[in-house]
Amino acid sequence: MLEKIILLVILYIAVFLYDGADLIKNKQIRIVYGITMVPVFYHSVMYIFDLPWPNLYTFVDFIFHEPGQQIIKPLEVDFIIFLVTYRGM
Repeated sequence: MLEKIILLVILYIAVFLYDGADLIKNKQIRIVYGITMVPVFYHSVMYIFDLPWPNLYTFVDFIFHEPGQQIIKPLEVDFIIFLVTYRGM
């Protein structure tokens, strides 16, 4: 866990050193930057503590799983019928 924290601290220092001048000059950039860093911090906490919290994949799976199953289910039946007729089973 300590290695993960050290890695993230090094990465955050590098990012803030690179973007620091722009953040000091412009308030709009600070707001947008802060909004974009919220999910980064969230995923960093998940990474450090190995938490099973929801992430973007969980959200996408929740939204598209059922429609995807509705699309795939008729195709699987058609493919099985195709195999039976093609191979003469």
